Amino acid sequence: LALSNFSTTEICAGQNLTVTFTTTGDFGPSNTFSVQLSDSSGTQFRTLASGNAKTLTFTVPANTPGHPGYRLRVVASAPATTSALSPAFRVKPLPTALLSGTQTIRPGQPATLSVALTGAGPWTFRLSDSTLVTNTTKNPHTLTVSPVKTTTYTLASVRNGCSSGTAQGNAVITVKDSTVAFGIALNDLGLAPFCAGQTVSLGYTLSGPQTPGT
Repeated sequence: LALSNFSTTEICAGQNLTVTFTTTGDFGPSNTFSVQLSDSSGTQFRTLASGNAKTLTFTVPANTPGHPGYRLRVVASAPATTSALSPAFRVKPLPTALLSGTQTIRPGQPATLSVALTGAGPWTFRLSDSTLVTNTTKNPHTLTVSPVKTTTYTLASVRNGCSSGTAQGNAVITVKDSTVAFGIALNDLGLAPFCAGQTVSLGYTLSGPQTPGT
């Protein structure tokens, strides 16, 4: 068994690939060929696809950690035969994004949101208010919003050069109204009659904020 011209240096997690190989000698009628992917140390292998043809299509598991050092091989079952290992290659992980930044602001004030990113950059993500950030290399990426009312922001999507990934988290921006009512109310005067020219004392009650000299 021998892999044919596999020279890829980088592969995305979740990517579909095809390998071809050549054989010499005879294989039994029950033989199955399998393509196997190693761990990043190139020593522990797991089977990704099997078949009888000399071309096998497989998918790199989406949860494969992002590291260099992965290798492929093809094994046969009857007779038990193993190809030489492919050259080492790097697996690029799918992206994740986590939104945070819950806070309280006054009307007209800005609020800062933060998006923590993993996986291979650059990254593109979209917020629930349709704000789109493209090809950022900043991590975490911060952005400013100025909602006029209390708003909950979430992440609608995230992707990198490989594919879409997992977007999660939220940020609640509470807009606190700074307007406070001020009032004045007369106290009960009772039912006693008043005479013209009489001096009367009035009591009153103030509500709301007061400044010195009010």
